Amino acid sequence: FNNGVFRGTVYAEDGYFNGTVRADKILGDVVTAKTVSVAARTVSGNTTIASASVVGNRQKSATLMVQGLSIIAVAVGGQTSGGSYQDMGAWISGNLEVLNTAGAVVASVPFKVSDTGFGKSLPVSISAGFPAGTSAATITVRVASVMSYSGGGGAYTRIDIPAQSVVFMLVPQGSQFL
Repeated sequence: FNNGVFRGTVYAEDGYFNGTVRADKILGDVVTAKTVSVAARTVSGNTTIASASVVGNRQKSATLMVQGLSIIAVAVGGQTSGGSYQDMGAWISGNLEVLNTAGAVVASVPFKVSDTGFGKSLPVSISAGFPAGTSAATITVRVASVMSYSGGGGAYTRIDIPAQSVVFMLVPQGSQFL
């Protein structure tokens, strides 16, 4: 039996489909997810960290999201010649941002770390999303508006991006959460 037409209700325990399944309504949370590997690296300025795109012409409006991408802002003070240990300051500030398809910022986590001693670091992470509707869409996570100062004597600043797997999700409207 190769083809079948059913009218009414079909009850089944399990099943497998090879091909496309189309339905007007599926109860339960149906989410599409993609994992993107981010390599460890150090950056000093505005940098795109990861992005993902989805195709358009979806039947249901959806939200495009990113979960838990992290960076570490680092500032280490320096020492002047003949000065006391670590007497030169350093600071770095900026934003970890999520952008929508048009490049507009939809979420931003500001950061600032400063040091005149042995060094300080500040972990920063972001999870956010935006309504993508049914059109093609792109979500991007970047470090932006980076400003830094290091007073010399070996003082420095940087942004470390740890190796991580970043999860992007497309969540259709109509969640079954109560």
